[in-house]
Amino acid sequence: MELKGAAAIVTGGGSGIGRAIALALAAAGAAVAVAGRRQGPLRETAALIEGAGGVALALCADVRRRDQVEALARATLARFGRIDLLCNNAGVAWSGGILEQPDREWEETLATNLNGPRLAIQAVLPTMRAQRRGTIVNVASVLGLHGQRDLSAYCASKFGLVGLTAAAADELKEGGIEVYALCPGAADTDLHRKLVGEEQARLAMPPALVAQKLLALVRGEIKLPPGGTLVVAPTPAATWRSRLQQIARSLPRPRRAALRR
Repeated sequence: MELKGAAAIVTGGGSGIGRAIALALAAAGAAVAVAGRRQGPLRETAALIEGAGGVALALCADVRRRDQVEALARATLARFGRIDLLCNNAGVAWSGGILEQPDREWEETLATNLNGPRLAIQAVLPTMRAQRRGTIVNVASVLGLHGQRDLSAYCASKFGLVGLTAAAADELKEGGIEVYALCPGAADTDLHRKLVGEEQARLAMPPALVAQKLLALVRGEIKLPPGGTLVVAPTPAATWRSRLQQIARSLPRPRRAALRR
């Protein structure tokens, strides 16, 4: 995809990986609608984009709410005239054992991390189908490929998102719409630092690395089959299992975890 002149939506765009992705897309020439539940951080992301000469739109939207997701798609289309890229990045996670996890935490995690992308895909599909082109990137996680103790809801949601990606890609490929999953390892974000502490967080990768890989994927510099999964890690993928276990052992229990985007 040629990003110059394209229009993108990035959910969870107020901070962390989402902000890095929004900034990278704007720097490549795309107009970017950044969405999330907190207006302040969204405006900060938009200001950073505009300060660098880019085009941005900050829109409050809770991806758990169909009406808000549909309003996000309509507002983006009204402002930019098209929707070329959807990046489903918004996510939450909770730490704690299976027996300790309240129903509401499980339900919020699945509603945000799995149903949210489904609602967003449904909202942009009419536009992408009319254009006969579009790209959807679902930000999953290495924990969508390998289970991890004390993060059962998060793992379940991300495993599900990888599966949703594969199924949607198979269904939509004949309409010119590409769907991929991005699976980052631990990234050095503010919330990750709050979860594991400064020392542990220094071992995580910068969010900009995830954004760079997304750009390469969208541009076609990294080739994947329809529905393919791209693991993003600064170290060999085989080391991430032990790294994730180390992080999990450091989690206070029970507690709301980081990786909230």
